[in-house]
Amino acid sequence: MSARPTSPTPTEFAEEASAWAVGGGVITLALFPLALPALALIAIAAIPFLLLALAAGLAVAGVTLTSLLVRGLRGRAIRALGRRAAAEPGRPSFGHRASGPQPGAA
Repeated sequence: MSARPTSPTPTEFAEEASAWAVGGGVITLALFPLALPALALIAIAAIPFLLLALAAGLAVAGVTLTSLLVRGLRGRAIRALGRRAAAEPGRPSFGHRASGPQPGAA
């Protein structure tokens, strides 16, 4: 008896592959009638989780849009005040210090 392993012959390989294919086919045909009801149950069970995700997404979108709106309006207000202050002669524009000595400074 030889101690080294022998590799399977092509015929043995084909027989084993055929057995596995037949077994897979039997299992598939036996379980296929359960596949569609299982998919329907999974889809129905997933609806509450999808609604939670939708609610969370809408809340995040609302906070984000509110933040962007406030930032945009604040930027417009600052620009408008800056233009109005710059249009008045003798006054520095909004947000800038006047150059030169300040009254009351020692």
